Amino acid sequence: MDKSWITKAKWSHDYINGVNNFIEFTSRSKNLLGKIFCPCKSCINRYFHSMKDVKDHLISKGFFPGYVVWNRHGEEHCIIDAGAKIYPGCKNFSKLSFILKLFHLKCLHSWMVRSFDMLLELLVDAFPKGVLFPKSTYEVKKIMKAFDLGYTKIDTCPNDCMLFWKDRSDQNIFHICGASRWSTMIKNTSERKRTCMKSAKIIRYFSLIPSSKIF
Repeated sequence: MDKSWITKAKWSHDYINGVNNFIEFTSRSKNLLGKIFCPCKSCINRYFHSMKDVKDHLISKGFFPGYVVWNRHGEEHCIIDAGAKIYPGCKNFSKLSFILKLFHLKCLHSWMVRSFDMLLELLVDAFPKGVLFPKSTYEVKKIMKAFDLGYTKIDTCPNDCMLFWKDRSDQNIFHICGASRWSTMIKNTSERKRTCMKSAKIIRYFSLIPSSKIF
């Protein structure tokens, strides 16, 4: 099914037609009250609404762009694929649980993309052909995105004393230790040096709530 309309302007002919087709497609996934998960940018599949309200939300607020596989609205093939074992006889991991474990380790230990890619390449080479290992960080993120298994980046103190989260998300100084939220980088361009600010340290928050709703 064509989903290119999701990223188009809300007032465009293609987008409105796409919304109508989505509503028609998802009519099979209604619950006993005739409601479905709403994939608008505000609800992000967290709330049930009537078909009419979902359509109104999608027209007024837009479609959540990260929801590319409609596994909560009738597209079940990815659920089946994710439950497959990574190799015949494997008892400990499904394809999805293995990917989540790998990505958790990457985030926990701040592995660079290149080092993570090299690990995946080694695993692919070490196991027999046909093993369902992702081959790159890009493939891992694509699978997670398809299941709404994203993560939130949160700036944190290099000394691990606080997070810039919720009511402190706009602060620039760590109120506990007084350190700056930012580190300074000097970039040399062809014409001049340019000063860039980047977060001193970032953690990645992976919520278990959206993933638990999938299964």
